[in-house]
Amino acid sequence: MIGQSRLRFWQGLNQAMYLMDHPDRLPAIAKQAAHAIEPMECEAEAHNVRVPWALLPSFDLMFADHANGLGQGAESVINSGAQRRMRNAFVAELTKRGAVIADLDPALKADGRATTRYAKDFHIYRDAHRVAAKALAAPINKLLGR
Repeated sequence: MIGQSRLRFWQGLNQAMYLMDHPDRLPAIAKQAAHAIEPMECEAEAHNVRVPWALLPSFDLMFADHANGLGQGAESVINSGAQRRMRNAFVAELTKRGAVIADLDPALKADGRATTRYAKDFHIYRDAHRVAAKALAAPINKLLGR
């Protein structure tokens, strides 16, 4: 039986595995991302506000060496770069719209304690929420004209 942490890990990599096997599907995946972004950005624009987008990196993008330890299948998917390509396609869609982006990857890695900020199920702990709030403060303050 596969442990819960492995199941949760693979839940996060299933789309990456699909893209690894079908790289020609990246434009369709990017289009899906655009469909998710558009309504939020349009609604915000209609109310004369902006949406600050927080980009929380998946565990495997932050810690490929640790994630690779979950087996050869995981290592193949991670080393394929599919997850990074999907992330970059999402960022490209946000950038195309002129969205406000806070990339939490460097903020979470900054003090070298990033691995302790992720829970066993690959979600982030409270401490990581504090890091995220701090990283979001600058773009939000900019939006508010502070």
